[in-house]
Amino acid sequence: MGRGKESRARHMNLSKWRCEGELDKHAPVARRRFDEMLRPLGVQVMEVEGDGNCFFRACSAQLQLEDELEEGGTDDLPFREAPDHMALREAVCDYMWKHREEYQPFIDASVCDEAEAVDPSVSSKDEERIRELEVYVERMRREGVWAGHVEIHATSALCHADITVYMLHSPSYSVRYAGSAGKHPAPRHFRLAYYDTGHYDAVVPMDALNRRIQGCIAACKAGHTGQPSKRAGDRASSAPLSNRAMERRAHTPDSDGSLRILEL
Repeated sequence: MGRGKESRARHMNLSKWRCEGELDKHAPVARRRFDEMLRPLGVQVMEVEGDGNCFFRACSAQLQLEDELEEGGTDDLPFREAPDHMALREAVCDYMWKHREEYQPFIDASVCDEAEAVDPSVSSKDEERIRELEVYVERMRREGVWAGHVEIHATSALCHADITVYMLHSPSYSVRYAGSAGKHPAPRHFRLAYYDTGHYDAVVPMDALNRRIQGCIAACKAGHTGQPSKRAGDRASSAPLSNRAMERRAHTPDSDGSLRILEL
């Protein structure tokens, strides 16, 4: 299997329940390569902690950076008050369970410990599959459990967001928010950098980090003594990010110039 296919296979694997460790020694090189790849798009990597919660941290950070949206119907969007990563994880799991008929076929039953999945009261295959999903979702609620492609799709649906995943050794791809039906951009757009180690970082407009830093400086000058958080998932005391800076781009500068679009 080529390195690109192996990277994508690792990303699509839904059996990874282990917690993420620190990025390996090659991570700084990978980050520089991501920045080189993303610079023409006007965006850059925003690091988040690699503790198993990185997907939810990266999405939560972008919710916190977003400005009041200009599109109609914004009052109906979820998370007008940005959640922390655990609140977002919980909400995504609630969404998956609420729409269990939709997500059950995509759950890998092998991730469920046999002891947990067995229920003497379950008498049919349909009930057994729902039980497997229940076990899957309850485990996904735990802090430090890796998110997979099912969670990416559920986050897109819950947050009304297109989600683009940039990769170094495979074509980048996007999961489109189904509610837009492909007729117009989704109200939100989350961007993520995915590393071969299984880690996600947020990808944000280049001025976003500068805005955050300037906001922290302004807060300190106003008499606040708190130090800026080292976690991207923590609430930022920054000026709001213009929605225009989050302009949707159709392509990424991958080796073949392609951006894969998945409509699930």
